[in-house]
Amino acid sequence: MFSSLYVDNFRCLTNLEIRFGDLSLLVGENGTGKSSVIDILYRLRDLASGRAKAVELFPAADLCHWDQRAVQAFELAADLEDEAFSYRVEIEHDSGRRRSRIIVERVTLGERPLFEFRQGQVQLYRDDYSKGPSYSFDWGSSALSSLLETGSNSKLVKFRKFLSSTLVVRPVPPNMTSFSETEEAILERDGSNFASWFRHFTLEHPSDTFELQKSLQEIWPGFHEWRYSQFSEETRTFRIVRRTPDGRAVDTRFDALSDGERVRLLLYALLAAIRSDNRVLVLDEPENFLGLREIQPWLLEFRDIVTDFEAQGIIASHHPELINYLGRDDGIWMRRDGVGPTRITDEAPTIPEGGVSLADYVIRGWTD
Repeated sequence: MFSSLYVDNFRCLTNLEIRFGDLSLLVGENGTGKSSVIDILYRLRDLASGRAKAVELFPAADLCHWDQRAVQAFELAADLEDEAFSYRVEIEHDSGRRRSRIIVERVTLGERPLFEFRQGQVQLYRDDYSKGPSYSFDWGSSALSSLLETGSNSKLVKFRKFLSSTLVVRPVPPNMTSFSETEEAILERDGSNFASWFRHFTLEHPSDTFELQKSLQEIWPGFHEWRYSQFSEETRTFRIVRRTPDGRAVDTRFDALSDGERVRLLLYALLAAIRSDNRVLVLDEPENFLGLREIQPWLLEFRDIVTDFEAQGIIASHHPELINYLGRDDGIWMRRDGVGPTRITDEAPTIPEGGVSLADYVIRGWTD
């Protein structure tokens, strides 16, 4: 799981290290960098998996506006089966800030190298840390993403698969279509391809799919099942079947559901996904479309899965329910003075005995 993230020269985050637990809640005012942390995890995932180039993921507009340096640095640490991996990326922007390129990309295990790209040259290492081949590579793309799996680089491939499988989501229900032309293994950040991603998940994990359906029947009044109907030769339509009190089936296309219903299905499906694969789930304001009575049951199940299935959750949120439940023990408190850099602490504000709730304390501005 992710243990820490170091960021230098990205928006309001400079020379900053964040340490993650099994469950971490990013808390802070608007503009303190909560979503920026989520953005970085999303971009490093897409870079390492080859989904986009450096110039698309790290534009010059995201440099700290008070910093004249042209280089950004990111270092993501992860503990996988008691092995400490580290992934470092340095991005350089040209003087006109119209182009960006990777000048350093490196994976280490402990203090020992597994892979290094520097100044246009790749140096590979074997599982025993001996040097492997060396070759030139494009500065604009991740060299890590292009590696083929061989019998001698299993440690490096394990890390890349872990990072590529990280789920990073900020749901935007109006973008979530009902149509699926194919199965997709990676969920888009806004959830727009949920129908295709969920189609892939249900085929790959039938037992977890069955458990998810039972769970939804318990928490979603009238929910019966989902199904995919044929729309054309290749396209399927994702549909939800519910039952009225008199037992009549109502078949509704997914994108005809309310925003809240679509997000609720997405969030519970994500819990099933991290439970089945022991993955990391990173969520930006997941509560935006949930009703008050819907948040706590989902949050309790999220914590249970993280605890019981060795998964990890990282959430950015303003919501009082999440702050009260997670803020004291799992909060990462982000603060920023004016337009300066962000600073963080993992210590929640001290509240006098018999005082207000932690969320009320934040709402009243007493956290400084």
